[in-house]
Amino acid sequence: MTPMADSRSYKRRIYLINREFQFAYVGKILMLEFAAVAVTALLMSYLFLFVFNDAAMVSAGPWGRGILWSTLGLIVVLVAILIWLGIRVSHRIAGPMFRFEKSFNDITAGNTALRVYLREKDEMKPVAVAFNQMMDSLVSRLGDVPVAPAVKTPLTDLGELLRAIASSEMPASDKDKYRKILEGLRERLASKKNAPSDDDATGS
Repeated sequence: MTPMADSRSYKRRIYLINREFQFAYVGKILMLEFAAVAVTALLMSYLFLFVFNDAAMVSAGPWGRGILWSTLGLIVVLVAILIWLGIRVSHRIAGPMFRFEKSFNDITAGNTALRVYLREKDEMKPVAVAFNQMMDSLVSRLGDVPVAPAVKTPLTDLGELLRAIASSEMPASDKDKYRKILEGLRERLASKKNAPSDDDATGS
């Protein structure tokens, strides 16, 4: 199987890929939910304390208590749904981050044929496009592997990928890590470009 086919067939089955990022994402959603719950609780307290007096609650009997427990149960269900949605949505960001991290490690190890293909609903697709264009450009300049003429123009450079990463939604720590990796690739490209060619060495 070719690297491109392997990349296209890449599937993610684990939803908790970047636990720190995803739990922080879910935490923000829960903060909003808890704020909504607090407002609801205050409203219910006001209703039961000042609108529905003791006599009304006694006359309501099990029906009144049923409303209270049903409301509390609904809140618990909503919190569970929000947690699930938070993990599901954050997976669309954490998944590409995991894919990029693996790709950068493979490239650092010398796999310049690697490309990144994200799923239809994933975030950070512009970063993936810039990444693939950068790799096409690097391969054509370094001459490590053949590149079809159709993909050689127009090509973006490392700077465009760095800008795409900087404007993405990934955490600052990951942005800094990827920036260092890309700067290392840039230095490698510069050293390759400045190195004397075989013809120059023969002529000297």
